[in-house]
Amino acid sequence: MWAHYAGAHEGVVMVYEFDDSAIQRGDFLNPVRVRYAEERPLIAETDILRFGSRLSVIKDSEVSDRVFKSIWLTKSVEWSYEREWRIINHRASGYVRVESLKPVEIICGCGIAKDLREKIISTVSDTISVKQVILDKERFALKLSGIST
Repeated sequence: MWAHYAGAHEGVVMVYEFDDSAIQRGDFLNPVRVRYAEERPLIAETDILRFGSRLSVIKDSEVSDRVFKSIWLTKSVEWSYEREWRIINHRASGYVRVESLKPVEIICGCGIAKDLREKIISTVSDTISVKQVILDKERFALKLSGIST
């Protein structure tokens, strides 16, 4: 994860607690589990046309749902170790608050700039646990070290 998504260990990973009552409330911004497959999904050309159409006469919600999941929620099994979830926002662009998620921990990469780490600690340490990834001195591994709680 660090090499792919967190700026080569210079970024952070956010850990969230999920309030599953949001699903019963019908909140539209809920995490959806990514599916992992051996083969790429096959999508018929007619289904792609229906998926992209704005015309209600040919728009099919079942087809749209299947195509959407195939495109946005399917990855190779090679990535299954990530156990990824995604939040897809159809209604707005930019940042939005996701009511069902509460940040509980920030994990700083082992290459994070000291001033950035200090800013994170001073900003959130009263409410969110902050940890630091460090290189294991004996093994080819990463370890978590507590900074604050």
